[in-house]
Amino acid sequence: MAKLVSGRSVKKGVSVVAIIGCYLFGMLVLGRYFGIFSDNYQLGRQDHMIDWDQIQFLDYLNGELEIKDASLLFGGSLTPKFPDLRHLYQPFDLQSAWNYIHEYSKAAIPSLTVADKERSFLELSRRVRALLIAYKVLHGDRPVKHSFFEDIEAASFFKHIKTRQGSELQQIITNYTRALFPFLENKSLHELHKQFQTKDSSSSSNQTGIVITSGEKHMLFAIHGILSLRNILNCTLPIELHYAGDKDLPHHKAQLISTILSPLGVTTVNLLNHYPSEMRDIQGWSVKPFAILASRFQKVLFMDADVLFFRDPEQPVFQESRLFRETGQLFYHDRTADRQGGGFKYWFHEVVPHASRYSKTLRWPNGLSWHEQEAGVVVLDKSRIGVLVSLLYACKMNSKGLRGETYSHVWGDKETFWLAMEFARVPYRFNAGYSGAVGFRDHVSGKQERVCGNNFHVDEELRPFWWNGGVLRNKGKSLERVMDFEVAAYDSERSMEKWDWETDETPFCLRPMFPQREILPLSKEEKDVGARYIQLYTDITADGWESYLGRL
Repeated sequence: MAKLVSGRSVKKGVSVVAIIGCYLFGMLVLGRYFGIFSDNYQLGRQDHMIDWDQIQFLDYLNGELEIKDASLLFGGSLTPKFPDLRHLYQPFDLQSAWNYIHEYSKAAIPSLTVADKERSFLELSRRVRALLIAYKVLHGDRPVKHSFFEDIEAASFFKHIKTRQGSELQQIITNYTRALFPFLENKSLHELHKQFQTKDSSSSSNQTGIVITSGEKHMLFAIHGILSLRNILNCTLPIELHYAGDKDLPHHKAQLISTILSPLGVTTVNLLNHYPSEMRDIQGWSVKPFAILASRFQKVLFMDADVLFFRDPEQPVFQESRLFRETGQLFYHDRTADRQGGGFKYWFHEVVPHASRYSKTLRWPNGLSWHEQEAGVVVLDKSRIGVLVSLLYACKMNSKGLRGETYSHVWGDKETFWLAMEFARVPYRFNAGYSGAVGFRDHVSGKQERVCGNNFHVDEELRPFWWNGGVLRNKGKSLERVMDFEVAAYDSERSMEKWDWETDETPFCLRPMFPQREILPLSKEEKDVGARYIQLYTDITADGWESYLGRL
């Protein structure tokens, strides 16, 4: 009996200890998420919940309460119930979310001081979202109307915030802009934004245009691309040719280009005059987002020096594109390739704790392809504050202080455009279809038919639109062997890798999964465009681009 009582006592003692242990563990969890053990309850809570507060608030400002079709939602944080997280996250409450966000924005140090490099983008993104929210609340960009009563209530709420907290919001905007984007050299975000909001028809030349970046190394392709736009496609959009100082393009060559091409509506831009601290130490592709930012154009079609179009891009991009009209941006998918075991997706989810619903349809966050965006063509409307702030963030990611960390996760600049928008919770979309090839059919014995050629893209109607690589089969191997422009193919399936890597004899080759639908024979007009491109390239390279320009 004694042994029995003793055993029960031990068991009872163990149960009590277990209960106390569970209680303490639970309190630690609550403390971690809600700041119970913090000296300041609010700040403790914000340290761990601010991401959720910010993305819900931004999804609200983006009008997602008005969208009834869940498939059309970009963010999706306001409608799902998240049953597995119900104990942590409460339904969206405008007043409560604002209180937490504003207190965080005032208390958090704007400059990044996090020692843990793996968390640097998590911290940076919180600050970028804080800046974007403060700007939207103070300067406009109100929510979409979702009901008469709630719209009046929301309008009254935001009017009250501006009246009572306007000076604090302005201070947040000023401090965060200076700390996050020092390359602006104390230019205010509001001043920058107003620069791209002109509605004066007399300033139409500043509203829409093409931006190309090129140093001396790729100037042959840039000259060929510019003259192709003007003389073959009859494109009349103004063009800016950007370079990063005399080391990138010697002064006398920049002067020659400016003198000869100025009558054709081409302006040369020395980025060293805009962002001297960055351009003195710029690296190749890092210059691209800075060029888009520095451009005088409100609506920018950026194109790589070796990009060519099948038709004038003005109408399909700036007049017909539904995506650009809805979001103020237009992105294109790259090849499905180079999965590397999919490890990059873990970094994505570390720095994006609450990914947008749209991002879950992409390959990169799912580990299906290390290449999501093809940045040979990027279209942005800088009059939209979300797009502008995201562009600033992309510049930050490519800046000298951060690009080492950025490029340890992505291939150059190309993923930074969509990642910046995802990190900032700004809606974005990609064009239909994945990168394909334009060139020629190639039959390999015992294998599926393939199309070999340069990196090719369709428009929103799945018609042949543009490619990069110029007229060459492989510009990295030979500047003389030109492409046979016979057929094109795009990829409509995201999961499987269907590419054969380039060799000395063949360019990249795509093996379409659905050849009857995805292989697009080029029309006579499209083949003629390719032939004229080749002839122009032959004429330019006969004596070099400088001699050719001298004869114009």
